[in-house]
Amino acid sequence: ELKRILGFWTILSLAIASIMGTGLFFGAGIGASYSGNGSILAWIILSVAAVLISMYFAELSSMYPKAGGIYEFSKHAYSRFFSFLMGWVAWLVGNLTTALLVVAAINYLIPSQQSWIKIGVSIFFIAILNLVAYFGIEASAFLLVIFAFASIGVLSTLIFPGLFYINVSNYSQFFEFGVVPVFITIFFIAESFFGWESATYLAEETQEPEKTIPKAIIIGTIIVGLLGTLTATVALGIIPWKILAASNAPLSIVAERIIGNIGMKAINIGIFVALIGSAAGGLITMPRLILALARDKLFIAQLSDIHEKFKTPYKAIIFQTIVSL
Repeated sequence: ELKRILGFWTILSLAIASIMGTGLFFGAGIGASYSGNGSILAWIILSVAAVLISMYFAELSSMYPKAGGIYEFSKHAYSRFFSFLMGWVAWLVGNLTTALLVVAAINYLIPSQQSWIKIGVSIFFIAILNLVAYFGIEASAFLLVIFAFASIGVLSTLIFPGLFYINVSNYSQFFEFGVVPVFITIFFIAESFFGWESATYLAEETQEPEKTIPKAIIIGTIIVGLLGTLTATVALGIIPWKILAASNAPLSIVAERIIGNIGMKAINIGIFVALIGSAAGGLITMPRLILALARDKLFIAQLSDIHEKFKTPYKAIIFQTIVSL
């Protein structure tokens, strides 16, 4: 059986790392391109909606604390066929998101156009993260906590010093595009909050999952919502929205304005670590979804095997590594 050793802080770290998508690092520029300064309102509305959605995940995870997560929830709510579809779509989308996060991280670290280098580095990181997942949940848990602290640290380094560099006049003409584009912006930055399901996949490895997972999901969502809203507010207060909207790496130019060129390079490395951490959350948790599908004979039954020594779904991890690569 899987090893039940994870506590609240590990699951909270996973929730933060998994929910925190690319939108937190690119969203300030993307939002500005659709609604200018009004994108701050979009972040506020989206954060409130995200907390409400997290409450659904919290309630369901307390009712059905099993490794299948959203597949398990669908199995109880709908038919076997629809839960099969839900499980597979969730797994495929999760792998696509992981690839997106790794590529985004590499682009921050290596801004050159040499794609063969980027491909090589991406393969290396996907292989390493899956290897950590293979060798046990303890190593994975340690990695998730480190990544979560790094993610919060990077954004905090921009937010708190950045408050002293805000030019209030940059917020003028708040609704320059009107109100409707604010809601269009929500669509394009919504990815910032995807990932609630990741924590639910570790239910069978969590101590008191009925209490731990719901609390971690809700608190993690609130933290990510605050970080996203504050990051966008500070970025738009320091850099005029037209400049921010035209940038491929909006937080880099904000960091350069606050702490100079050396600081900008340090922030880029930090953003790389945060994005890799978000990818790690998916890679570590998604094999548990394969495990649940295999247990119910909705995929190759052998993929539900648990490693005798490491207590991980090692065959599911090997299969996922191949697909991710």
